[in-house]
Amino acid sequence: MPREHYHIFGPLYGFHDQFMELVERLGYDLSDPKVPVPPPGRTPVSLGGIVGPGEGSLKLLGLFMEWSRQGIAVVVPGEVEEKLFRYALGRLDRPEEELAGLWPELRRMGEKELAGFLAEYERFFASLPPFRVLGGELIAVHRALTPESLAQPLTMKTRQLCIGGAGTEEGKGSSGPTLEWVWEWNGVERVVCAGAPTRESRWVNRCIFLDGGAPWGGRIICLLYPELEMVTVETPRVRGDHELADFPQ
Repeated sequence: MPREHYHIFGPLYGFHDQFMELVERLGYDLSDPKVPVPPPGRTPVSLGGIVGPGEGSLKLLGLFMEWSRQGIAVVVPGEVEEKLFRYALGRLDRPEEELAGLWPELRRMGEKELAGFLAEYERFFASLPPFRVLGGELIAVHRALTPESLAQPLTMKTRQLCIGGAGTEEGKGSSGPTLEWVWEWNGVERVVCAGAPTRESRWVNRCIFLDGGAPWGGRIICLLYPELEMVTVETPRVRGDHELADFPQ
């Protein structure tokens, strides 16, 4: 049976123009620039972190929502997607802080337009699993995973571990990336995750982090699977100094 082929995108942080440059390099059909068409046999996968301080957050989010609606793409949510969901439910206390990168775009929407978007987004997010097993041999997740998570019924604790946020019920912020779990990973599957912003993406214990630190003058990353090749596009610095991690070592 032939292996499935994926384009796995790390966090995009709202960098729409750079993402379009990336998918053009990857051979997407840009006849309709609002909804590029992947090459035949390729499935786009988002590891979350779609929106952020880049200037095209809503365009990117709308694209992945449309791809998901058409059954074209796979999306697993990250912390920022979870915060936007809480905002849609009226459960985010400080949206101007928690959604800082996206907030200006949301504020420019009219009341009716915003209500319609949030209702659509609420349905979209509610349909997303905290992780996805792809082709039986690869796992896509935003933050972290344990082998036990795969064998147990889905719990809120597992969702929090995978997404990296505090969950929709508690409404609290996360305590930040906890990445040491890779050393305990003993599953046969490879795990591809956003993890945390790192200088170099490399495989450690069958796990890899694809957050290139785009807001800090880094890059957005696509991993081609099963080739295990990476294609990147550099991004401009839009946030203050942040030292990209060398983890894992």
